[in-house]
Amino acid sequence: MNDTRINPPCYNCEERYLGCHANCAYYRAFREELEEAKAKRRKYDDAQDFQIRGMTNGIREKERRRPR
Repeated sequence: MNDTRINPPCYNCEERYLGCHANCAYYRAFREELEEAKAKRRKYDDAQDFQIRGMTNGIREKERRRPR
């Protein structure tokens, strides 16, 4: 997955003031895009976790069944 950081639109904004995030359409759009990216990342991480756990559990099961 892409791990690049994105600067919010308020970075170096001339019109920025205390509490402007509540009223800024650019910031709202930025947050929506950021939340979508986070959701995709969580979905990807969940799939990776599922695969890794499956492999790990399979290895543990083989080790458990192996005669000593």
